[in-house]
Amino acid sequence: MAGSRSVLLPFAFALGGCLEPTPGFIESATSGAASTEDDTGVEAGPDSGDAPCPTGTARCGIECVELDGNEDHCGACDGVCGTSQTCSAGVCICESGSQCGSDCTDLRTDPAHCGECEGICEPFMSCNAGACGCPVGQTACGGACVDTQSDPGHCGGCSNDCGRDAPLCAEGECVVQCAAPLTQCGGGCVGLRDEPTSCGSCMNACGEAQACMDGACTCAGNRTACGPLCVDTKDDEAHCGGCDEACIGDQRCNSGECSCTGNRELCGDQCVDVRSSTLHCGECDAPCDAGDVCSLGQCV
Repeated sequence: MAGSRSVLLPFAFALGGCLEPTPGFIESATSGAASTEDDTGVEAGPDSGDAPCPTGTARCGIECVELDGNEDHCGACDGVCGTSQTCSAGVCICESGSQCGSDCTDLRTDPAHCGECEGICEPFMSCNAGACGCPVGQTACGGACVDTQSDPGHCGGCSNDCGRDAPLCAEGECVVQCAAPLTQCGGGCVGLRDEPTSCGSCMNACGEAQACMDGACTCAGNRTACGPLCVDTKDDEAHCGGCDEACIGDQRCNSGECSCTGNRELCGDQCVDVRSSTLHCGECDAPCDAGDVCSLGQCV
């Protein structure tokens, strides 16, 4: 090796100085494969396909996607929107409700975001009109919501316990026995027609947001009683159009119908962008050949 150095060095100086190494040579030697950039400015590696992405799209993995309206790549590759958000102009937004982090929620009824994003209700309370509290007709006593009109442990007020001589609570008063039209349910005297904890029959409790009217649990406004819940079947993904009519995958419920948001279509149980999906290019179950990408619904 010493003999080689003595030959090469004089030759290099004879050409006017040291020879500069070729940048591509070093890049190839250090990385093993040169990378290129397509006309979107997104670097394309050796496994991303040879064809550059069309103007207005960017390469994300093996796909060419429009970052302005793709919920999986919103504004940037892997910029995934929340489950109830859509991508508009490269920003994840809520179509309805308020945005709290990556969630879209109704601040009027959500006990985890009651009145404001940081408004968390106590576990035994519900959120009504943006305020934490007990259901209508009940009072917070010692970490529980109770009906002071019929609870013998809180009869007429918190911690007002009825004694042995008058063990029942009727309309906020301790009594010996229940008088018609009230019915004894446990230690209380209740009206089964309007008592939410014993609606229509003893211990038949209505949901937190429900009221008891004429012996039946009902919901206010345009909401529908689905089990113990009051839901708006126009935009509830678990009860879309009717109770227990759940949307598939990441579909949204709009006007009582399940659908995919933005430019996505339902393929199997997933909403996909058929303009950029290599498995569903242009339509469901239309995969591109190996090495091709899907751009604007065409394999290239």
